[in-house]
Amino acid sequence: MTQTRYLGKVRARNWKSNGNGNGNGDQNTSPSEAEDDDSLIDVPLPLGLAEWETNVKEGARPYRRVRFDNERWKRHRSIGRYWRHIATMPSSRVVRGLLAPCSFTSLIAYAAYVFQPVEPLGLTSTLPFELTSPLLGLLLVFRTNEAMARWLRAHDAWARVVSRNLEARDVIATHVEDDEMRECAGRHLLAHASALAARYRTNGERAVHDDEWANVLMPEEREAMESARENRPAHALRVVRSVMSASDAPMHAQARIADCIATLTDACTECDQLTSTPIPLSYTRHTSRFLLLWLSLLPFPLALSLGIAAVPATFFIAILLLGVEEIGVQIEEPLSVADIEGFVAELHKESAEADAQRERVNELIMRKMKTSQAAIK
Repeated sequence: MTQTRYLGKVRARNWKSNGNGNGNGDQNTSPSEAEDDDSLIDVPLPLGLAEWETNVKEGARPYRRVRFDNERWKRHRSIGRYWRHIATMPSSRVVRGLLAPCSFTSLIAYAAYVFQPVEPLGLTSTLPFELTSPLLGLLLVFRTNEAMARWLRAHDAWARVVSRNLEARDVIATHVEDDEMRECAGRHLLAHASALAARYRTNGERAVHDDEWANVLMPEEREAMESARENRPAHALRVVRSVMSASDAPMHAQARIADCIATLTDACTECDQLTSTPIPLSYTRHTSRFLLLWLSLLPFPLALSLGIAAVPATFFIAILLLGVEEIGVQIEEPLSVADIEGFVAELHKESAEADAQRERVNELIMRKMKTSQAAIK
């Protein structure tokens, strides 16, 4: 009771300081709106469960960055996928990450079986579940579809980064005659992709991408890039724009470069939006509450008809329904599970191949020119 009164005082004080008293905050904030913010309620997990969640759920995100080739697609659509997916269910990180809430619902199912009958409480009727099941399905479908759309947007943005980066390199290599300026712009285009990848990675993974762009640039260019900090991708594009402005490239080439830079900037902005703006939090909270309450009440009618079998039945139903919601939550932040490293590696590989091909073409042209001049003489 004391803790509840204290929390109420804290919320009232925050509400007052936010502008509804003598403070200078948002005049539209109210205590009821503040209570709807789950950041005010911290439910600490037991130490073992917190470590489990960190290792199983958060630690699994790098393993979800998958890039398919022909062999993987063949295995993916193989009829053996059904048995393979069932056999690997115990090692599934989605399933393992949901063991705590699923065990909770199973515990309720066991209690419902032990303390039967519960008919006087009206908990054995299946009518509430029949009425609410369609709504639960709509909540899960909408959330999963929206999360998938965000995942596709992230991959589309990075596909544009690769394609427009390669196009810009090709235009610069064709129309910028000064070797030093051409190489400077090419280096900064590669550095742009690596710096953008580092922006959406943390700790050791960010350091890897930082080393990538640092190894591409010259020492003085590296110092300028380091000083840009969070605006390193934008700094790289500014250098490319400055090189084109100072070069003798024709207007149509400069227009194409400007278009490429605009597309790269838009892709970066879209990635920032996906990272900073989740699906509306009220929808996520309501879906979680709906699911857990629905699954917590489900064991009572199941225990009446299934007996002790209601315990495993509740567990597997919880795995299936919570798994759908969990997958939606996992891909809601798409850039942490997108194979950005694959996009960057593809860009570096294709850039190196394009440079090698241009050198071979230039050598071939020079040999033909020498042969023609010798024939004329």
